[in-house]
Amino acid sequence: KAEPVMKLMSCFTVHYRFRFDKASIVDLYTLLQKDLESPTMRAHALPVHIKVMTALAFLVTGTFQTPLGASEGISQLAASRCIAAFIRAFSKHVKEYIRFPMEQDQQHRLMQYFYQVAQFPSVLGAIDGTRVPIRPPAEAAYRNRKRGHSMNFQVVANAGQEIMDVCARYPGSCHDSFSFTNRAYIMCSCHTGMAAR
Repeated sequence: KAEPVMKLMSCFTVHYRFRFDKASIVDLYTLLQKDLESPTMRAHALPVHIKVMTALAFLVTGTFQTPLGASEGISQLAASRCIAAFIRAFSKHVKEYIRFPMEQDQQHRLMQYFYQVAQFPSVLGAIDGTRVPIRPPAEAAYRNRKRGHSMNFQVVANAGQEIMDVCARYPGSCHDSFSFTNRAYIMCSCHTGMAAR
């Protein structure tokens, strides 16, 4: 299990390295165990907890896979495979955790909570975006204004810092306002009412 490995680390170290507490990592391990177990009977298959912690460490730091693999005691190729397997496995469960509230009573509760936390009226969530560098593809659409190649990511979180929406569909050449406007239109067309605010 993942627990014995983490017992060697302090709570602070676990949170610093993975941005999750120990219980959350064990929950992830349990959730993804069936998808991440190696089908091989070889004695040297990577355990699930190594795959989970390698992927989390990569997602937190964005570091190159070679030093990341070395810190986890595995090769760059193994680190790359861990990350890909983790993302495939977790993506099956994303809708269980990331949901934008469409019911008016849910939205009203979120607005009240946001007002209690920040004294902002009629706010469902806070939005922020970033451009994530990618390998240069052939399409010019991915070239951003800084002449690098990227994808435009936007995240909406509620006052409790829970992610409610993620949009990663627009290339780096798109301005943040374009992504926001088009994403808001898609969300509003799914449900009319307060979401249009």
